[in-house]
Amino acid sequence: MEHNHQETLAAVRAQMPAEQTLNHLGEFFKVFGDPTRIKILYSLFEAELCVCAIAELLGMTQSAISHQLKVLKDANLVRSRREGKTIFYSLADDHVYLIISQGFNHITEGEHTVKKTFRMEDLDCAHCASKMEEGIRKLDGVAEVSVNFFAQKLIIELDEERMDDIMKQAQRVVKKVDPNCSILLK
Repeated sequence: MEHNHQETLAAVRAQMPAEQTLNHLGEFFKVFGDPTRIKILYSLFEAELCVCAIAELLGMTQSAISHQLKVLKDANLVRSRREGKTIFYSLADDHVYLIISQGFNHITEGEHTVKKTFRMEDLDCAHCASKMEEGIRKLDGVAEVSVNFFAQKLIIELDEERMDDIMKQAQRVVKKVDPNCSILLK
């Protein structure tokens, strides 16, 4: 049987950005390829910092930090402001935070996840179970979830470090679908 993929290729070609745009995107992501630049961006997550503070934090020379900050500024990843003789740096916008956070989540995915089973109380219908499952699946830190009406169980794979918070949110999702139902957390 011959495989015909022309229709699929045509659809992909129609959505493919221009060559120049893809080249710019590739160059943009190269900026993230340097561990020192990543450390600088991470340090700016928490506070606006001057070159000397970043240099002290990372144990590097101010000259080396200034060079990397120029690369980050040229890529529109950081911005600066002057206060007297001191220049303070911060992340350019929320997109930078999001890019780094998503990358971090991607590489650490599965490192801190655990699978837990909880009994459910007063789960009255399969439709409600499906709605609960759908809502819990959307919670940040949840990798997998199954709400089983017949077994009256919630099986969830989640970030172990945030388990208490995630389970409180899951309990709210359950109560929103059916105020009489609950997850037995103990």
